[in-house]
Amino acid sequence: MSNNTNPWDVRDPEAMIAEVLRRQRPQPGDVLVAQLGRGDDPDQAVVDVVRVQRGARPPRLDASGMLATHALTVVGDRSRKGEGWTPPQYVLVTIVCRSGRVVPGPEELSWLMAWRYSNHNSNAFDGDVYLVTEHGWTGCRDERAGFAPALPRAGRRLSVAQG
Repeated sequence: MSNNTNPWDVRDPEAMIAEVLRRQRPQPGDVLVAQLGRGDDPDQAVVDVVRVQRGARPPRLDASGMLATHALTVVGDRSRKGEGWTPPQYVLVTIVCRSGRVVPGPEELSWLMAWRYSNHNSNAFDGDVYLVTEHGWTGCRDERAGFAPALPRAGRRLSVAQG
């Protein structure tokens, strides 16, 4: 998927995650949703970041309802154009912050499924779910990964490498 051919793809997940971590300073147990411009938008800037969950993961139906409400509140409904719908203008990306190995597991897959069944019909695509731990980051559908940015290790402050 790293060729970024779809409007819901993140062109530079490393930079996106670094910006999200800079804005929110998350801890293990936090789940963040970042609003980005579409993948075919030359800027694809991080528009907003919101913590949607802290602590234990909610049941999938509760998570789906929460994500649908969040999507509609943040980006609004998709609008109609003639006989059809206009394309969504944004991408909503989920960042799961937890300790442990940088391998997507039940936590991340639960959030993917929550988006799938949210039926939000908002003005945004639901993008990938990214995992960030103290060892680095990766996507669930996006096969890219890196050692930085990462959550701070115990006793250290979060830092984002500039490059």
